[in-house]
Amino acid sequence: MNLGNRGWSLKEMLFFSSILLFSVFLVAMLINNLYSGLFPEKLPEVTSYSKIEMNLKNASQKYYNLHKSEVGDLITSEILLSENFLTNIDLTNGQDVCEGYVILNQGIFSPYIKCSNYQTEGY
Repeated sequence: MNLGNRGWSLKEMLFFSSILLFSVFLVAMLINNLYSGLFPEKLPEVTSYSKIEMNLKNASQKYYNLHKSEVGDLITSEILLSENFLTNIDLTNGQDVCEGYVILNQGIFSPYIKCSNYQTEGY
């Protein structure tokens, strides 16, 4: 590298510019990781109310298969939560936490939920 009267050549300028750009990119990535962590927590996705009904129905079917002799025709979300067939996340739509029950009629599971912004018809 001769910096006489000519200044830098194109090859030298591209070399130092690429090192500078790489350094800026590396520092930006390190700052980003410092504030967000290497593995940021996954935010819960917004669940539709029909998905909550399906979660309730599926958990009720699993519960029924294990407790056929003890189950009547009504399975509540409280029972499913206490027996760990459901979690509160399964009954959540954004910030709206729901409650519900499933009616068992001739082998058909019919879920009903009640939330602050939604209620299944017939609840």
